[in-house]
Amino acid sequence: MFYTESWCSETKGYGLTETNGGVSVGRKTDVNHATVGYLFGSCAAKIIDVNTQQALGPGEVKGFQVPPAELETILRTHPKIMDCAVIGVPDHMTGEAPKAFVVAQKDITTDEIKQYVNNQLVAFKHIKEVQFVDEIPKNPAGKVLRKDLKAKYC
Repeated sequence: MFYTESWCSETKGYGLTETNGGVSVGRKTDVNHATVGYLFGSCAAKIIDVNTQQALGPGEVKGFQVPPAELETILRTHPKIMDCAVIGVPDHMTGEAPKAFVVAQKDITTDEIKQYVNNQLVAFKHIKEVQFVDEIPKNPAGKVLRKDLKAKYC
C-alpha cells in the first residue's frame, strides 16, 4: 500500500512489487474508503478461489453476511411460531441462502412465514426456504445445534 499527499489530501492505492508499485488507486472525491479503488488503465485484475487457484466468474462473489440470529428474532415474533432456527444452504445465485426450520402451529403456511419475515428485511436477507420440523435440536444450555440440523435435513 502506498500513500501520496497533495495539499492535505490523501490517496490510498494498492499494488505488488511485481506490478511496479501499484495497480489501483482511489480518487480524491471517493467517500467509501473501504474499497481498493480503481484499476490503472493498463492493468487487469481477477478474484480467485484461494483453495483451487481458479478465477471466480461473474456473480460468484457476493460477500453478503446474513446473521441467523437476526432472522430468528423476527421469526420468533410471529404468534404462530413456537421455535425456529436458520442456517445457510447452497444457492446457485448467491452461493448461500437462508433456510428457516420452524416449529409452528398447524394453521400456518411456508408462504405466510416467508412473507412475514421478508417484508421486514432487505432483499439479500430474504428467507428462500422454510421447512417445518417437530423440534429444533439444542444442547443442554439451549444453543441451537446447527450442524445436527444441517445433517438431518439438508
